[in-house]
Amino acid sequence: MSALTEYQALTSIKERLEFDASGRPGVVAVRELQEALQRRKQSYHRQVIGNINSQNSPFRYYPAAWERKYHYMMRCLEAAHSENDQRDGSPRSMLGLPSHSTSFKRLGPWFYCTVEHEEKQWGVYSKGWHNRYGPKITTTRYVRFARMFRGKPKIINQQIPGWRGDYVYAAALEAGIIKPVKSKLPLSIRLKSAYDAKLISTRRGYSIYSRTLLGTHIDYVITAPMGTTYHSTDKHSLLHELHNKMRKQHLKLTGQLIDWAECRKLGFCKPGIAAFCDSFGISIKAELTPQELETIVRDHPGRATPYLAELKVLANAYNYTTTWS
Repeated sequence: MSALTEYQALTSIKERLEFDASGRPGVVAVRELQEALQRRKQSYHRQVIGNINSQNSPFRYYPAAWERKYHYMMRCLEAAHSENDQRDGSPRSMLGLPSHSTSFKRLGPWFYCTVEHEEKQWGVYSKGWHNRYGPKITTTRYVRFARMFRGKPKIINQQIPGWRGDYVYAAALEAGIIKPVKSKLPLSIRLKSAYDAKLISTRRGYSIYSRTLLGTHIDYVITAPMGTTYHSTDKHSLLHELHNKMRKQHLKLTGQLIDWAECRKLGFCKPGIAAFCDSFGISIKAELTPQELETIVRDHPGRATPYLAELKVLANAYNYTTTWS
């Protein structure tokens, strides 16, 4: 299906304006339609705001001009939400969210939001302990999924241990909402069995895919001619980050990257490495070239004083010249 056909099947102005047809047949026609739609939208808002002080305006009773404009924009937002709810089965109502809330997302036919609940218990330990430390607090976290099924709302609350990793995927898999898919694409692109992907564009041996879950776009994937892959939500940085990853892999194979393991081999203590990383805002899992490390240190030379001896050891070990002092 071409991008133009997919665009014309969308019923919401918001969906049409946010539709990304990059690298697909029909992209020029879609962008022209989006620009025309954006101009119509802006023209309509200018016309309404221009007439907002007239005697027929429902906002004429607000004394300040900014109040009239604010209430007009809020009414537009509420109308858009109401339209979406009617079309999609009232997701806010099903999820237990306020009518103006935007704190939910879509996953195929499902809508979902995150919920965190704290329970305070005063009778778990001794009275003296509770007087000193307060109640025992138990935190429950879960992902709430909702959809219309046979004319009725279907809601699933799936408990999870925490907001770590791909917790939505884990919750949806545990709830039975998603299942492994049959795909011609390898796991190096999809990463997990329930994800799928579709090819967006190919150029000079580099292919870009949209990774999907239940048909919903999640992020982008780029593959190099030799098979190296890189995943990101930012489509425009894919090629740059892929080349950076390939460069880092080469440096690691040739022993030119500085990481936790290499610092330990040089005899640096764990607390010292951790303190250095904390001082300069570096992840302890980072892998840096000597040039990257020197740039970071030069940006904050005052923080380097406790580590000058170790920095010189690194310079000697990796055979590069520095003027740290």
